[in-house]
Amino acid sequence: MNDYSWLLPVMIIGPMVLGMTALFVGLAVYNRRAAKRGETPGAVSYQVPPQKAPPSSGGASPMSKSGAVLVPAGSSKVRFTDVAGCDEAKAELQEIVQYLSAPEVFERHGAKIPKGVLLVGPPGTGKTLIAKAVAGESNAAFLAISGPNFVEMFVGVGAARVRDLFEQARKNTPCIIFVDEIDAVGRRRSNAPNSNDERENTLNQFLVEMDGFAEMKGVVVIAATNRLDILDPALIRPGRFDRRINIDLPDVVGRRALFGVHTRNKPLDESVSFEQLARLTPGFSGAEIEAVCNEAATLAARRALTLAASKPKKTVVAADGKEEIVIDISPLVVPDFDEGLLRVQVGIALGTKKKAFTAEQLYNTAIHELGHGWVSEAVEGGFPVNRITVLPRGGSLGHTSALPETDGSNMTDKQIRARIAVLFAGRVAQVELLGIADSGASDDFQRIANLARQYVVNFGMTELGPVATLAANSEGQFPTAGFKLANVVDNECRKLIEECKKLAEGIIRADAEKIKKMAAVLVEKETLLEAEWKSLKAEVMAAQD
Repeated sequence: MNDYSWLLPVMIIGPMVLGMTALFVGLAVYNRRAAKRGETPGAVSYQVPPQKAPPSSGGASPMSKSGAVLVPAGSSKVRFTDVAGCDEAKAELQEIVQYLSAPEVFERHGAKIPKGVLLVGPPGTGKTLIAKAVAGESNAAFLAISGPNFVEMFVGVGAARVRDLFEQARKNTPCIIFVDEIDAVGRRRSNAPNSNDERENTLNQFLVEMDGFAEMKGVVVIAATNRLDILDPALIRPGRFDRRINIDLPDVVGRRALFGVHTRNKPLDESVSFEQLARLTPGFSGAEIEAVCNEAATLAARRALTLAASKPKKTVVAADGKEEIVIDISPLVVPDFDEGLLRVQVGIALGTKKKAFTAEQLYNTAIHELGHGWVSEAVEGGFPVNRITVLPRGGSLGHTSALPETDGSNMTDKQIRARIAVLFAGRVAQVELLGIADSGASDDFQRIANLARQYVVNFGMTELGPVATLAANSEGQFPTAGFKLANVVDNECRKLIEECKKLAEGIIRADAEKIKKMAAVLVEKETLLEAEWKSLKAEVMAAQD
């Protein structure tokens, strides 16, 4: 029998070889003909209609545009009279206004104006507003941008946006460049492996634009931050940001002026006192005071609508012949501002939630809040009560406000101890007078722990003194305290907390019956303001004596 097994490979491989040979021959013929027609061999030709080229912007990609908001010269209506609570900053910035208004005078005297001004302060203190006021006062153009706008994932985009920003400023001189949150791009450079090269390239371009070969005549950079500690030293050195202006939270005089500014267009009742409102808002920023005034105006407007709905409608004929409903204006009164203050500070009152509480739960809340208020006025170093309520707001079931008579940035040893005792007093009052303990004091305990540790470690107010600061946790650093010192610090914190707790217990036990009587009245009235609190407390004290 003949062996035909050799035919199987030939039948399989033969057609493949012939097919590949035909393919290569076909490609060779196609390329030869394409070359004769002047086309690129191997390219596919499509018949595409001619298109118009996109509008050119100097060859720059749209992504490289800074995106800064330009307010042309003379368009800014903000003036220094619209800014309050930072008189020292306004006085410092007058120099920039004078330079942008009359630069030739400074040049004839050989004076150099600061290239950059760094505004440092907490959020809401008016850093952006005061920069707009400088542009308005000096009749200069205003370019506003935020630091995160420079940070992109694409290489070179941030640096290109910096170049575009300064190019726009030079075309619109005199000009003010305002960079908000500059710490997003001006963070200290690092040699760490995980450093952001693109952000650092953007920062390098910013440094070159501010103090390089390019002229910055008629351009002033104003930047704002609340993280001065993380900025690169090359950015904040003289020659770039020559001036550093601190814009702190306003004092009582500044807050009074801020209430005047933010109530210019609002109808006020004669009983409203800016002095009293300023005393009730220690630690408030300008933005928070503006929010308080807006909340008060909203409440007054809602009250006017409610009154109008309960009365016959009054109409007048407008100039276009249409009838319009007339609604009488309701002036802003003190309770409007008080409610606005609570809304900004704590939250909106949850009246429907209060209705779901039983009388026992409300009485429990009243005892808790009265414990805070009573100890605050009884302990040495405490503050007088100006408001106490059992209406739930935000995440709290009640609220007690006790404010100092005067502003002060530092706290004494007695004031810190008093504060810890006051925070303890809510739970102590519940245990001593009602024999119960609930979860409502969790926030108080957290604040007690933080204050106690600051007292021992940060402020060095115990016998350990500054040695205790070795136990402070430094961000990004290894602990510098051993276990023995850490145990000593913990014991000092526990000792302080126990002493303050005993202080609160003694005050609550001594006035237990008086607190119970006031709690019953508080449940009925829901809220006691300063005058009502003082009057009721005087009556209870006189009755007991």
